[in-house]
Amino acid sequence: MSPEPVRPGVEKLFFRDTLIVRLNILTGALVVSLSVVLILPVASFFFFVPAYHGMLTNITEEESLRVASHLAASITTNGSPIHRQSLRASDHQEISALVKHFKLSKLRLFSDTGEIVFSTESEEIGSRINQDYFYEVVARGKALSKTVRKDSPSLEGQVQSVDVVETYVPIMEQGRFMGAFEIYYMITERKEEYDWVISRYLYTVFVATLILLAAVLLTAYKAKQYLSRRYRAEQELRAAHAELESRVRQRTAELKESNESLRQENEMRRSFEAEVELAAEVIDSVIEGICVTDTSGTIERVNRRFTEITGYTAKEAVGDNPRILKSDRHDPEFYEKMWRSLIQTGRWQGEIWNRRKNGEVYREWLSISSIRNSDRQVSHYVGVFYEVRQLLEKQEQLSRKAYHDTLTKLANRELFFERLEEALVRAGRLGRKLAVFFVDLDDFKTINDSLGHQYGDVLLKGIAERLLFCCREEDTVARFGGDEFVMLLTNVTDRQDVVGVAKRIFSHLAVPIVYQEKEMAIKASVGIALFPEDDSDAAGLVNKADAAMYQTKKQGKNSYHFWRADDDAA
Repeated sequence: MSPEPVRPGVEKLFFRDTLIVRLNILTGALVVSLSVVLILPVASFFFFVPAYHGMLTNITEEESLRVASHLAASITTNGSPIHRQSLRASDHQEISALVKHFKLSKLRLFSDTGEIVFSTESEEIGSRINQDYFYEVVARGKALSKTVRKDSPSLEGQVQSVDVVETYVPIMEQGRFMGAFEIYYMITERKEEYDWVISRYLYTVFVATLILLAAVLLTAYKAKQYLSRRYRAEQELRAAHAELESRVRQRTAELKESNESLRQENEMRRSFEAEVELAAEVIDSVIEGICVTDTSGTIERVNRRFTEITGYTAKEAVGDNPRILKSDRHDPEFYEKMWRSLIQTGRWQGEIWNRRKNGEVYREWLSISSIRNSDRQVSHYVGVFYEVRQLLEKQEQLSRKAYHDTLTKLANRELFFERLEEALVRAGRLGRKLAVFFVDLDDFKTINDSLGHQYGDVLLKGIAERLLFCCREEDTVARFGGDEFVMLLTNVTDRQDVVGVAKRIFSHLAVPIVYQEKEMAIKASVGIALFPEDDSDAAGLVNKADAAMYQTKKQGKNSYHFWRADDDAA
């Protein structure tokens, strides 16, 4: 027969008196046994209490949602999000009345931006909620609830001294988030009623456990084993903590070393940035237009002269493609040859028609070079160009002074020696190298006699244009008379640079010149003399280039030959 249920207060007093009596008369072992007996009702408590509390939580959460929905319906938004100025005094009064009516522990009203516009704790008004769930869940139109138990953290990390249900309810209007309510619904009284029922059940369980003393002793033994394991775990935890502190000290030292390395890297970076700024100033000061692209053709940098020539500002050009300058005067084959040269030799230069921003088409001399990174992979292309019109204007001015050949419009002997003398002075002062080419056409007399002087003149003019195409603007191409041409290359880097020009000459001369449906193929013999290696005198350089040219003819023509000391004797 079950004992008569007693109230919680009486039950606590009974347990206290019983425990005092037992402590006075029982040995230490019995005291331990009776203490273990208490574990069974406590274990029952941990099984059944959560079930009762779960039922209470579900019921209370449903009621909280209904109350929150009622509160949300009482707010008039007039189609605008809630803010402090939009709340009327009547709204405050109505909310306060509803708080008292529903016996709410606490209530807060948020604007659509998370600002607290009303709270039963007035000091919170004006602050802002910083929790992600508000913006990720509530602001998207979903209600959010959580039971906050005594001494348990709330959604904001606060510690509650009562049992409440915390509920967020969004205020939506035509799918638009206007604000949200947060209410705290107190469930302490209900929980106490459930606890009283549970205590009656636990009292019955406690009486039954007295009969199972042997089982309690066994349970005590197992509990002792558990405590021993826990003690060992704590010892292991302390050891792990000590090891962690050691690692922290080691990591701190590593971080100090890393910070020092970072400081040195920053100093190097600042030095590098200063060098980059200086390079940028130099690029902007040159007279040629410069355009730098990546390997996909996207423009990364242009200089001031680029803008002056094309009309495109740096802001307009950077990020775009050089195709913005395309004039449509060249066929695809032209660009294929350009890219083939870039891929095979790493550079290309030649005359090209481009279009300014205002639509005007102009000629320019363009030199493109590939830039390679430390892995020897092409990382950028640099294009340097200037208007051909500038060169032509200079040539026209000199032509009026009778410094040009009448037929080919090239510099004549007088102008060539004048430029050569100037170049020698400049090169001697700056420590630079020069190259003089003496070009003689092979078997030109045969073509001229067989086809006539008209064809011969066309051929000479065509050769003159191709020789000009092989040089830079600062270089000089002259016709000394008949089929003899002389070229002056300034600012030569090395012998390989000169060889490259010689090869371009033969490459361009290999293409026949067509006039009145007749193809005229011509070859040439080229002699080369270098300053300062071969001579420092203008006439001496030309004579040595001429001697080297004759050596080329003796060796079979259609080639080039650098002057050697035994050429004059031969």
